[in-house]
Amino acid sequence: MKDGDYHCEVYWPNDIQVQIDKTLNSGLHLQFSAHAINNKFERKISTSNITIEKLKNGICFEATVKNNKVTKFVIRYGFNDIYDLSSVWMPKSDCLFCKTIWLNKKDDKHETLIKNNYVTYNYENDIQHISIRIGDLINNSKNNK
Repeated sequence: MKDGDYHCEVYWPNDIQVQIDKTLNSGLHLQFSAHAINNKFERKISTSNITIEKLKNGICFEATVKNNKVTKFVIRYGFNDIYDLSSVWMPKSDCLFCKTIWLNKKDDKHETLIKNNYVTYNYENDIQHISIRIGDLINNSKNNK
């Protein structure tokens, strides 16, 4: 995987989801930053309601990759009838660290997404690999006649 930020509406390699699922099933305890705790009080969000099970049932929509490793990911799940809770997580060796939390209205369609800010799928590389494979098949077919 290429280093950078990924968004599920732009390009989401399976390996990202595999790493996130592994992290959420690792048994790490949740730890919240001072910023997340401030948001908890300002927005009346109870961190006791943020659990691994809720995160597992949420939708991970953004991730940062460095050296083929997911270093940060964002999950969104239902909070109440009006809002979803979004939270930014950073896997650490001893915990799953929550950098921040916020509420989004459920009807927010994320129309401000700037796709150029994210890693995209490189079709050219795949086309090149496919054409090489087809060429090899043709040559092998000729050689076998």
